[in-house]
Amino acid sequence: MSLLNRGRQIFLGRIALGVLCIALSAGCSEAERRHDEQQSIPYLTSDSRHPIPLSPSVDKEHRAVMLQHLETIQVIMNALIEEDYELARGLTELHLGFFMHRLAKASQPSENFPPAYQDLAAAHNAAAEELARIIPSRDIKQILPQFNNVLKACVACHLEFKVREQPCIGGIMSEQKTITIFFEQDHDRLDELFKTFQQLKRSDFSKAKEAFKEFKVGLQRHIVWEEDLLFPLWEKKTGRLEEGPTVVMRGEHRQIKQQLEAIHGKVVEQNPDSDREEQALSDLLGSHNRKEERALYPAIDQVASAEERETVFQNMKDIPEERYKLCCG
Repeated sequence: MSLLNRGRQIFLGRIALGVLCIALSAGCSEAERRHDEQQSIPYLTSDSRHPIPLSPSVDKEHRAVMLQHLETIQVIMNALIEEDYELARGLTELHLGFFMHRLAKASQPSENFPPAYQDLAAAHNAAAEELARIIPSRDIKQILPQFNNVLKACVACHLEFKVREQPCIGGIMSEQKTITIFFEQDHDRLDELFKTFQQLKRSDFSKAKEAFKEFKVGLQRHIVWEEDLLFPLWEKKTGRLEEGPTVVMRGEHRQIKQQLEAIHGKVVEQNPDSDREEQALSDLLGSHNRKEERALYPAIDQVASAEERETVFQNMKDIPEERYKLCCG
């Protein structure tokens, strides 16, 4: 790791850690008091923040937003360290900017939140919009100060306000099936099938072909699930039909299918010399899956209700096999 990357990692890690500490204190009640309370530091244990009066359902939804912000900041930090500026910009714009703010206002009546809180939230969204604008410059000397501004705006809000105190239960939607978890697991399953094909194609082509067939059918089904059910749900909830992440994902799906068919042609010919095509597909899928897992899926979980997510899962079962079961000559 270069000195620049190391310095960037240390800097981002320190400021993100600060946000982590404050956000956790804002989202959860005090876990367990120290045995020796007389040694506690008063300014760390006293809490003078203003509570926000929320109903249990809105309280839970607001905690989900805070958790999403925290996880997003961590992933943005990692993306900047890895110099994945496209992912960092997309996450910042999608999860921290005014777009998500408008969605939150639509689902959480503004009268629940004091005007001072709304001002701080707007300042945070504005700082995020500016960060998203700067990230494509790839100039870390411009990016880091604005990233710090986003974190300072986040910290300012958590220092001033808190939600009702209640024990942390280790995950806002842990008791529910989420889009993120299900589709990530399908990504992992498909990755393993593709690796099996690559490992066996020169030693046992028959088994390799079976692995590829399962991979190809599974990937085609995965794409149909997304384009027929998942993406329309996002577009309906957000109104983003002509722009946004699903437009980009559909374009990448076309590229993925082209590379998939290139490998398929070699498999039909029983030709194992498909390394170049496999690398191209691996590169496409790696970038594509990362954007879905880190940005799009969590965003869909955020805007969709449990009932809407369950409808997606139920409707997946009704898609005819002929839509995706195409292989292998």
